[in-house]
Amino acid sequence: MILDGLLKPSVRVTDVTGRTLLSPREEEISRLVAEGMSNREVARALKISESTVKNSLFHVFEKLGISNRVELARYVTGASEQEGRAIQ
Repeated sequence: MILDGLLKPSVRVTDVTGRTLLSPREEEISRLVAEGMSNREVARALKISESTVKNSLFHVFEKLGISNRVELARYVTGASEQEGRAIQ
């Protein structure tokens, strides 16, 4: 499961003008959290501290105007669905 999450292509989260909202690392952390990983699991998978994961999620929540992991999962899932439709 961890390896699958790391190998998936990243989903670019953008605003209506197409400007990228999250850094590549924030996107990576968001994708893993959206897959159901805990902060500890994300930290181990990415070889970073749990504090770094927690701080990154704080910034992601702030940037996206969301307040919890469920909303983040919905946001990431919605972004990947939109990207899939745009490619077709």
